[in-house]
Amino acid sequence: MKILVIDDHPTVRQMTIRLLACLGHTPLEARDAAEAEATLSDEVEVILIDLHLDGADGGALAGRLEARRSGVHILFMSGVGQDVFAARELGGPRRGFIEKPFSLNRLNDALQTLLVPP
Repeated sequence: MKILVIDDHPTVRQMTIRLLACLGHTPLEARDAAEAEATLSDEVEVILIDLHLDGADGGALAGRLEARRSGVHILFMSGVGQDVFAARELGGPRRGFIEKPFSLNRLNDALQTLLVPP
């Protein structure tokens, strides 16, 4: 499955890409909103996006990308915790959250949970 990883921290982005490749996925990467919008294609099934991007709000960017790619799943990630995700009311169908840092198993579990039909 093609997964677009959007994170402005190169180390986090590269580690996430390696984990996704280990799970058999095809990761695409973007470091900011402009790259994310240029990289998004009809083949992307999941967007894995940091809530806090330099110069952009990850929640707002996810909404714009979701409007362009109907049916895409959004997995938000952040080191600030689930409470911030819940407070921002970003949940919904085809949306989930994973707290950083995460392991290979936690990432796999989050993706599996996200992809279960409602």
